[in-house]
Amino acid sequence: MMLSLRYMASPQAMRMDMHMLGAMYAVSDRITLAVMANYLSNSMDLKIRMGMDFETSSFGLGDVTMAVLVCTGKFSTFQVTTSKVLSPTSGKQAS
Repeated sequence: MMLSLRYMASPQAMRMDMHMLGAMYAVSDRITLAVMANYLSNSMDLKIRMGMDFETSSFGLGDVTMAVLVCTGKFSTFQVTTSKVLSPTSGKQAS
């Protein structure tokens, strides 16, 4: 791959794996609670200007999403559902 002369390091390849786990619980015929979490694993191969290769990587638990689904109406072939989703971030803000 071509090495850029404008940067100290140029990416050569990137790999990303994500595993998701979710669960739902019906409190009643109208209300359902849901939760979802994911685990991420990233790695990147880089090359610096002098030709040396190196790899960076990160992994860990991603954001957890919680939701409440409420059935607001039923029709002959479908039902209307309204949801409220809470998704707090698990990462740190850059300063």
